[in-house]
Amino acid sequence: MKDTRYILLLALSAMLAVLLAGCSVGSLDTEEETSGEQTVETYYPPYGYTVAFSFRDISGNDLVAPLASMESDKRFNIHIKWSAEDSEYESDFGIVPMDERYNIVEAKEDGTCEGNVTWYLIHSGVGYGETATFSIQCNTIFGDYAFHDITTWWKEKKRRYRFVSGIQHPICTKAAYAGQEVTPVESVLHIETAEFSRNEVHYLIDFILDK
Repeated sequence: MKDTRYILLLALSAMLAVLLAGCSVGSLDTEEETSGEQTVETYYPPYGYTVAFSFRDISGNDLVAPLASMESDKRFNIHIKWSAEDSEYESDFGIVPMDERYNIVEAKEDGTCEGNVTWYLIHSGVGYGETATFSIQCNTIFGDYAFHDITTWWKEKKRRYRFVSGIQHPICTKAAYAGQEVTPVESVLHIETAEFSRNEVHYLIDFILDK
């Protein structure tokens, strides 16, 4: 089915379009530097992030993989709450398989893949705060219809350099769920289309559920 690389690239392209459309002088972060009698204003692109979650049970079974073959678009429900924001919002997540080197691989129409892969819920968005909570509702993964909160911690990159265009990436330092803390794996995905070529930073977070 077409819920793998196509959805990821579509989401990333959409994010890029939103960012570029909003990159007017008023929408970018600014910082003034004084050099002698002249004031120079520096413009910074907004923060964009990509986060991906995988879940396995204690026997090693991939709990996200069954979602790939489901036809319904309501296989899971996710709300995101950044510490810097006042309200939660729903967000679209894709489902993608990755190999041992964290490269996205192509899935077959039936949602299966050749070789050893791990399936991820993956999302690209715009935002930044010291923490972000991802509340996930998915009976296939958790075995109930409750929302399960995953807390992530983020760090702002030092902005001592100038940008022409593009996206700044905050750093995800830690993630926690149900008393389990993990260190995210940073991966860089190169995306090249007819319109642009860029590198996107992904933070991959792997949990083992006690089930």
